Amino acid sequence: MLLYTQNGHFLGMGSQELSWLGYEDMEDFRTYHSDVADLFIQKPGYISKFDTFSWIDYARHSGASNRRVLLHNKQGKCIELSLHVDEIFLKNPDDAMQCYFTVELKNDLPLEDTVCSSSLHVKTLCEEKASNETPLLPSEYSSIDQIKLDDIVFDSTMESYPEDAHEDLLQDPTLCASPEAPFNLHATAQILGLNATMLHVLLDDYYHELLTQSDAIAQWILEGTSQKALAEILKLKSLALQFRLYTLYHSFNALQRSLEEKNQAVTQHHLAEVQDAIKALPSIIEGKLL
Repeated sequence: MLLYTQNGHFLGMGSQELSWLGYEDMEDFRTYHSDVADLFIQKPGYISKFDTFSWIDYARHSGASNRRVLLHNKQGKCIELSLHVDEIFLKNPDDAMQCYFTVELKNDLPLEDTVCSSSLHVKTLCEEKASNETPLLPSEYSSIDQIKLDDIVFDSTMESYPEDAHEDLLQDPTLCASPEAPFNLHATAQILGLNATMLHVLLDDYYHELLTQSDAIAQWILEGTSQKALAEILKLKSLALQFRLYTLYHSFNALQRSLEEKNQAVTQHHLAEVQDAIKALPSIIEGKLL
């Protein structure tokens, strides 16, 4: 089992996971990595570490039926694992409840004979001593383990600006995306640190989750169980924003507000807007409406 804070900070893992990854203990693992997600391999159909949003949130809310990851272990071999994310609540010393995420990994389909093209080879001490090769130039490195401390130049100079004393992030145009910003698969993939194929797979999973959950939301609204509807809207809205699907995001936002204000007539109007935005999603993803 892996353990993460509510903010997605990696805390530790069990001895079984350490064994699968080829590390003796947490000290050995921390020597090379700060998070197990650093070992995830980006490949369509598998969960990977994203640049701008939490892979844990994606695993929890995407609705993908086949939650799996590819990792490279210390020996440079690929391992395919299934995963399940759950929440646990623990009391801190102040008796306040704190939420943590547990990630259960299952090694039900190892690919031990497959060497990953993106794997990192970690040299053992014996290999280091036996190596008499001519030192490489930094431009010739093929692994981060070849980087020497002298190769890194730290520049401590910091620029300061008068406006740094007070910043209103809500008024910063560089941080606010236009609601009318058109979706572009390749541009969004670049922003998220994914390739276009991977993003397309994630969006397909998200679309099918939207189809299922939008029906459930409509039923909950009809039954008057708005809290269930709001909880699901928050999940789907968050992913819409992460995927830069702004029309869908703002439709969910309006639906959320109308539910919170208990305005039934307006709620039905915004529910129809959400349903229309979902129907248009396949064409938008394929770029036919751009």
